[in-house]
Amino acid sequence: MIPILYKNTETAFRSNGLGRLDALTCMVSRRLNDFDTLEMSYPSYGEHARELVPGNIIYCETGEGPQPYRIYEVQKAFQTFEVYANHLSYDLCGYPVKPFTAQTASAAIGALSTRAVIATPFTFSTDLSVSGELVNEKPDSIRAVMGGSDESILGVYGGEWKFDHYKCELLTARGSDKGVEIRYGKNLTDITAIGNNEEAYTGAFAYYSNSGTYVSSNVQYLDQTAVPQKILVTDHTGDFESTPTTAQLDALATADLLNVGPLSSLSVSFIPTDGICLGDLVTVYYSDFDIRTKLEVVQTDYNVMLDRYDSIELGAILPTLADTIASLK
Repeated sequence: MIPILYKNTETAFRSNGLGRLDALTCMVSRRLNDFDTLEMSYPSYGEHARELVPGNIIYCETGEGPQPYRIYEVQKAFQTFEVYANHLSYDLCGYPVKPFTAQTASAAIGALSTRAVIATPFTFSTDLSVSGELVNEKPDSIRAVMGGSDESILGVYGGEWKFDHYKCELLTARGSDKGVEIRYGKNLTDITAIGNNEEAYTGAFAYYSNSGTYVSSNVQYLDQTAVPQKILVTDHTGDFESTPTTAQLDALATADLLNVGPLSSLSVSFIPTDGICLGDLVTVYYSDFDIRTKLEVVQTDYNVMLDRYDSIELGAILPTLADTIASLK
């Protein structure tokens, strides 16, 4: 679709707004639980050049449906304007939320509305059922509380954020496994695997030490018969407000072990496939490297003017520390 320009007050996105933008280039880059941005080059002599101002909204395709992007910067040159915009959900950086404490993910999500200093046009929901204490000690922006630190909702409860217009959902999994396969001779164009035994740990050992109190896990083995043994030691003192149990540290040691391994890097290039969404799972096959693994779509770069992905980045699916701690509390 051709991008549409709207005034800063638009909420419906059902009309032609201020008009359609015949841009020179327009790229939407989205990264899982991270940035969602738009960059556009527009001719300085274009019909709507004067209306490309900070605050106005560009509505365009992203590869998984159209989304609104609010302009925050316009760089004007003789021939072209360079336009930069963030997804509308970044508006939440300007909405503060009062201090609150929550014991579950759903309670924390609910507090974003009930504890907001002023009403917002956004809705918040989650399908996570995990427990864990979140303490928001001082007023902060809603966007910061949603994610951005170990003490945020994302840091404590894990999950994957999905933003759709004014709807914000914290989901167990943002995408799904649609059965997409990447194979040599089909759609795989390049693959680089780097093996490095510097991180080829055979086991993990986690501990807590605070004010004379010491608790440790049992050694969690990946290969108890390996020679030589290489045990990963991790300090989790800062992850608990009270003394943890051995079982809790056992689980963390297992999670630590899963986050390291002999395959330290896997880079995959493939022909971008329509219908793939951020957070989806794809299966990569390459017999020469003995690789058969599922990877998650962690970033997409969508060429709006050509209606196609320019690139899709895949990443390993690994448990996070926050996921593990939340499940144990």
